[in-house]
Amino acid sequence: LSLAAGFARGRVPNPKPRLGMTLGVPMSFFQARETRSAFLDVARFAWRLLQWRGPLQWPWMSSQAAKKAVCTVLDQVRGRPTEEAELKLWIRSEAEAALLWPFKSPAVPEGPYVSVDVGAGTTNTSLFRILKDSAHSEGKMAFLAAGSAGFGMDSLDVALAQHAGMAPSQWHEVRGTETARLSDPGVVIACDGALDKIVRQGRNRVWEVARRRYQVSEAEIAAWRRSGIFLLGGGRAVGPLKGRLLEHPYDTSRV
Repeated sequence: LSLAAGFARGRVPNPKPRLGMTLGVPMSFFQARETRSAFLDVARFAWRLLQWRGPLQWPWMSSQAAKKAVCTVLDQVRGRPTEEAELKLWIRSEAEAALLWPFKSPAVPEGPYVSVDVGAGTTNTSLFRILKDSAHSEGKMAFLAAGSAGFGMDSLDVALAQHAGMAPSQWHEVRGTETARLSDPGVVIACDGALDKIVRQGRNRVWEVARRRYQVSEAEIAAWRRSGIFLLGGGRAVGPLKGRLLEHPYDTSRV
């Protein structure tokens, strides 16, 4: 928030811009009450701190000042509960935010879609349906299922580091070189376990949960076989991983 405030005020020095903020979280975090509550506290705390103390300046603040700020501001935040209607003013699903433009685009047809966000430490998947606008409606995005798995680019980098003879703790040294390293078929084979966990745990597990939950008909299953897919996050650009994520979950060679 401090960096954003400094950037905005540098671009629009007079009059000073009034800032707003919304914190994006994975859809599965948004749906889980306790996790959602924790992220809500983080968002409200950060905003209240900015209002109380102003933008932080490098080198930020001492640990003693930080502890004082936490105690002061957190009590203020937790002393005021948030109404359900106010929730999305503070936090919202990253998938909703990332898919706003495809949802609005007339080039994207209505129908079922899968969003897979391969981040650093997690892979977050959302299954949803876009219902396009009619004469009296702007349409809507209906989410059917969501989930998060603790496998992402970090776990892939650990596998790449180990294959290169490094210690697992040196995984950060291969960050940004994944595509080049995985151009070698031998490296792909060596890292198959890490790639497979991202696909199975990060995407396919959510698919199976949705299938069991909704007991979908054969017609619905056929519709989902033709579903579109949106790939988000840093992992979307890694060729071998992208190829696996674009395969349909009902592909028996993978599931």
